[in-house]
Amino acid sequence: MERSPDAKPFTAVSSRPLVWLNIFFGIVVCALALATVGLMIMSVALLFMEDSTPLWGRFALLCITLVMNGVLLYLILKGKRYTTITVDKDGVQFYNQYKKTIVKTLLWSSFVQDTKRTQGTYDVNKVTTSGMVNGARVSADQFQWWYIQDGIPVSQKETFRGAHPFHVFFANRGEVIAAFMKGLKQYRPDLKVDPLLFFTFFIDPNTYEHQRGKQTLTFVAGLAFAAIIFAIIYYFVR
Repeated sequence: MERSPDAKPFTAVSSRPLVWLNIFFGIVVCALALATVGLMIMSVALLFMEDSTPLWGRFALLCITLVMNGVLLYLILKGKRYTTITVDKDGVQFYNQYKKTIVKTLLWSSFVQDTKRTQGTYDVNKVTTSGMVNGARVSADQFQWWYIQDGIPVSQKETFRGAHPFHVFFANRGEVIAAFMKGLKQYRPDLKVDPLLFFTFFIDPNTYEHQRGKQTLTFVAGLAFAAIIFAIIYYFVR
């Protein structure tokens, strides 16, 4: 299999958790979950208490909290939780270290071309999902690819983050993504990869190495730019 002369031989990479950030994030998630459950209990108690709030208002609050808890339960039960991602010569493995089980394995041979691919599109794409959080639009870049499941091509979107409240962030996420890109190059060169993925996730297209320094510099520059904008706004509105 040919590879770029600057690229190093493919080596397996497993994700490493960013411990303190994961602990903080997990505590926040648990606190929000407890707050949601507590709000539902309070709304039920209000139905049987003497209060000036109209009965329809109490029922409305109960319905809202039931929906919130339903969404929370769905998110908890949705899919299988994995804590570790490993990219090796066989493919991509999603593993749950608490249950000691392999949640999912994607072999390189299971990846397929996008059956709906047209001129200018790719088999492995960059997709951006977005939504509103507290009035602000938040977006996230993801991979999207196709693979065979039970004989049928299905698509998968992947951020290369953990799917467990206490294992969301990886210290070496960039290296895991770089290993995946290098694996595609070495084991599935027939698949067409969106070049924007290299730029978005700071992967050198020649060496297939993660450009950590460039990513850090970009992050710091973004913070500095935001600070300057806020300083200018504060100066003119104070």
